[in-house]
Amino acid sequence: PITGLFPHANPAELFVWLGIANGITQLGLPTSELAVRYFVAGVIVILIRGIITEKITLYMMKKKGMQV
Repeated sequence: PITGLFPHANPAELFVWLGIANGITQLGLPTSELAVRYFVAGVIVILIRGIITEKITLYMMKKKGMQV
């Protein structure tokens, strides 16, 4: 399975990707645009997660009275 080669891969994401890619292929459209959109969406989500994690960490540090 893909998770054997790439442990960071999420099987649910692969399942969704393959389902959508199959539909795109049946319509005769290229899957490369879909791949780029998935990549961009992933980068945006990772950025948002990082910002939120940073804000939560700063909040918790201030709550404990630590210097920020």
